[in-house]
Amino acid sequence: MVLGKFDKVGLEEIQKVSLMKRVDQKFVLQSEKLGQLLKNIADCYYMLEIDDKSNFQYETVYFDTPHDDMYKAHHNGKLNRFKIRHRNYTDSGLGFLELKFKNNKGRTTKTRIPSFSTYGNFTQTETNFVALNSPYSPQNLLVKLQNKFNRITIVDKYFGERCTIDSGITFTSDTTRFSLENTVIIEVKRTTLSNGN
Repeated sequence: MVLGKFDKVGLEEIQKVSLMKRVDQKFVLQSEKLGQLLKNIADCYYMLEIDDKSNFQYETVYFDTPHDDMYKAHHNGKLNRFKIRHRNYTDSGLGFLELKFKNNKGRTTKTRIPSFSTYGNFTQTETNFVALNSPYSPQNLLVKLQNKFNRITIVDKYFGERCTIDSGITFTSDTTRFSLENTVIIEVKRTTLSNGN
């Protein structure tokens, strides 16, 4: 199996490249091409493994205003924009309320606190977190989208770059369910772009 070709690292080691402040690049790949890609890079990367498992389930709930202000900012390519979500790491039972901010230089900063208020029934701590770290009123946020996916995480052997590989991606809203069939999304996360920016 392709995943077995990678040397493995644990969660503590991979946290050396948590990259809470970073530059992201995303790539879309057809699922049938993933195996060959992984074979080609297996010597250059470690793969996260926890309890003999390397492919983990994630569930995410995205919040937005009644007028979808955060979505519109993202769709229109506006910088200095926010994303507010709850992420549940299904296999470990951990959950976090996360804020992501992308500035006008294209750099992303992520902050988070432990949380299980998946559907917006924020505790006082969570309310304060959103209010202090974003321009949005927590009382004005609604659940707008949910998604589920499987994720493989790899890190280069110099611990300077982390990549996530997502498959089995589904989206659900109040009215729609949509699956990205035969699609893999790869996100490369570094402190800087390869050209030094």
